[in-house]
Amino acid sequence: LYLAVDDPGSAGLFLLPTGATDWRPVATGLTGTEKVSQVVRIDTALYAAVADVAGARGGLLRLEFGASAFERLPAPPLMASAVVKKNGALLLATVGGLYASTDRGATWVRRSRAGEAPFGQPVKALVAATAAQRIFAVAADGTLFHSDDEGTTWSQGLVKGKVEGV
Repeated sequence: LYLAVDDPGSAGLFLLPTGATDWRPVATGLTGTEKVSQVVRIDTALYAAVADVAGARGGLLRLEFGASAFERLPAPPLMASAVVKKNGALLLATVGGLYASTDRGATWVRRSRAGEAPFGQPVKALVAATAAQRIFAVAADGTLFHSDDEGTTWSQGLVKGKVEGV
């Protein structure tokens, strides 16, 4: 079990090994004011979206199962808030838009139009069910957005009120 913490006294990524009761820090190679925004298992790897609010940059880390260290992927150098897999592609939500990689993070293409909401700020959640066409994103203010064209355009209005989680 992995846990991302954003606290000045104990920021970073932590692991709770099977059978253990104490969290252990994990070496990630984060620098300066970078923090892990999300940690998620996709296939046979653990991915960590990275944001550096002070430097307005970020990226994506990957830990292959069986490997001893995280590797920094050549993702867009933008504050990243979430990563999911949809139709064989990794989707990375950044403050510069939604990016996709079909080669496990080696190369990236922007899917969303420049300046498209909800990607002006880090998103709270990005959800892409494998059995559904629609992708959902929850904006920083709690507005629910959806896309039916693999993340190129985004609309809102499916629900009223602020969404806390999907």
